[in-house]
Amino acid sequence: GPDPDMQLYGRGLRRRLPSMLGGDERRMRMVYSLAFSLPGTPVLFYGEEIGMAENLDVAGRFAVRTPMQWTDGVNGGFSTAAKRR
Repeated sequence: GPDPDMQLYGRGLRRRLPSMLGGDERRMRMVYSLAFSLPGTPVLFYGEEIGMAENLDVAGRFAVRTPMQWTDGVNGGFSTAAKRR
């Protein structure tokens, strides 16, 4: 990532690719097409295929380690239960 807040200890990403590309679907398609056409194995964070973003309120590498969202609804589709007290 070009910005310091996108990096983790100068060696890893703290952001997911869809967020770094501003959610622009055309740019995401181009970048993923390029990544999958190059030699080697492309690496994706889980959820990038559905455009999941990171949680920048969480420190360090945990920003991209958020629960998989099964829907775009409340609680990511995990539960319809009320918040615990």
